[in-house]
Amino acid sequence: LNLAESLFQAKEYAEAGQSYLEVADLTAKSPSKRRSYLQSSLDSFLQQLAIAKSNPDAQRLGVAQSRDGYRDVAEVFSKEFPRDSKIAQVRFNAAKTYYDEQQFDTASKKLYEFLLRFGSSSYAKEASLLYLDCYYLRDQMSEMALAGKKLLGLKNLSGEARTAVKSAANQAAMKAVRSVAGDFGSKEYATKFRE
Repeated sequence: LNLAESLFQAKEYAEAGQSYLEVADLTAKSPSKRRSYLQSSLDSFLQQLAIAKSNPDAQRLGVAQSRDGYRDVAEVFSKEFPRDSKIAQVRFNAAKTYYDEQQFDTASKKLYEFLLRFGSSSYAKEASLLYLDCYYLRDQMSEMALAGKKLLGLKNLSGEARTAVKSAANQAAMKAVRSVAGDFGSKEYATKFRE
């Protein structure tokens, strides 16, 4: 435990996250301590990722370790403490690590799984927009519009998320039409529209 705390204080967050996980594994008999150390591990990995966001050149290895570490610990935490008050936050952050790595196929799958379970959470709007962005960034406007409809079919999706999805899906549909027909103000658009 002293090592993990020393690493955290020294701002060696990826290593601290791993050390907290090791401490958690040693305290498996005490659920409350184990939960606390797993949470410290998750917090450490997030600290490393936050630094990377503000300084992209900072410790690329630490970033990769932190994303992998966060996902691994999040999986354990979710299985052992499925009713924890922070479970939505943990699952959202785990899904977002794939988006941050530009693994858009995996990210869209994980974000959709998150929304199926936590569509009414405070993370629903951001998760919805990231989910749609997985298609937008690959210029898959038709798929994005369909993904938006899929999200709007979720009964538990929050009102705020629903509004954001409608707006984004409409924009995707318009961009898809423009890519086929051209700019609305052009002569080519009028010709293609009549075809």
